[in-house]
Amino acid sequence: ANPQAEAILAEPGKKFSFDTTALRVDAEIEEVEYGDDEKTFFSKLTANLKVFLKEGADIRRGEMDIPDEFKS
Repeated sequence: ANPQAEAILAEPGKKFSFDTTALRVDAEIEEVEYGDDEKTFFSKLTANLKVFLKEGADIRRGEMDIPDEFKS
């Protein structure tokens, strides 16, 4: 599954990865607690994230591929 293109069901043990221009992120959902019986929102979600700098990535410029609406 590509979490950048499609939703992922949050359940313990679920693993997924995604990439940016300079980073790779490997993630695993460890704990999920829903806030109601209908499972419409989380009261707690714990995930383990491992972040790796891609070989050859140029991070000296201090810029990231952030969408314009989130830039200050």
